[in-house]
Amino acid sequence: MAFIDLEYDELLAYTGMSPKAEDFDAFWKEKVSSLTYDNADLVESEFKVPFATCYDLYFNSHDDVKIHSKLVIPNKLGQSPALLKFHGYAGYSGEWSELIHYAACGFTIAAMDCRGQGGESSDQVDCERTLYGHVIRGAHEGRDHLYYVKVFLDTLVLAQVVSNLEDVDESNISAFGDSQGGALALVCASLFPIKRVSVAYPFLCDYKRVWSLKLDTFAYKGLGEHFRRFDPRHENEDDFFETLSCIDVQNFVGNIKGKAQLFTGLIDDVCPPSTQFAAFNKIKTDKKLEVYPDYGHEKLKDLLDLRLQFFMEALDD
Repeated sequence: MAFIDLEYDELLAYTGMSPKAEDFDAFWKEKVSSLTYDNADLVESEFKVPFATCYDLYFNSHDDVKIHSKLVIPNKLGQSPALLKFHGYAGYSGEWSELIHYAACGFTIAAMDCRGQGGESSDQVDCERTLYGHVIRGAHEGRDHLYYVKVFLDTLVLAQVVSNLEDVDESNISAFGDSQGGALALVCASLFPIKRVSVAYPFLCDYKRVWSLKLDTFAYKGLGEHFRRFDPRHENEDDFFETLSCIDVQNFVGNIKGKAQLFTGLIDDVCPPSTQFAAFNKIKTDKKLEVYPDYGHEKLKDLLDLRLQFFMEALDD
């Protein structure tokens, strides 16, 4: 096998090197308990298929920011299981054609646009879309201002909105995504009773490990730039990583209750394998690992088929 950081046996035992704030649980308990949102608005889309109805779903999230999702509901009597899809970094909710096959299989599916990235969701900045630099955004102002604190809460609001739809079986909601989407799916499954979660090469894990490997490029670029620009002698290094611990996925996943599926490539130099395993190894529930020794941060062969089968099993649960 090819490796860019730890060997496979070491990965299976690795549990991260980034810190966890002592009051992490209290911080997130307060955030979740104070969560408020308005009812969702559904606008039927001009995109039509004979077996489902497509909607643009809008809701005001916890801080009154308007969040957009694509929503597809199968045309059948009774309640259906639901899927929540989260997209990759700087992306958007995708095309309708990427969602309708799930509806054809009997799932309601909602795909969220992350605030201020490539889709329709707005943001609390002077411009609608900022795309990159989100990992450290707000870190200088304190953890309450972190961009991903807000996005993580958005995933919870989406889950609550979808669970309240009359066409949805609120006891059978699952989540999935890749890279940033994988991170958001794991966090959502940690904050909401998700039945199954399927992720590939999750982002936003074990920040200090990424930085120590000198792989703080592209998606993680803000880590190294932070020190070069704002703390060149690393006088506040510990405080910086403790702040980021509040948005470190590995610190959430011990709360997942549903079944989990992880896809990982062992030569991923965008989201290093060790950072992914730091999260995966802390999941305490029933979990399955799909390993691709010769793949990096890219399309993984058979992933879509294996993921769909994983979710189809939930229809019989």
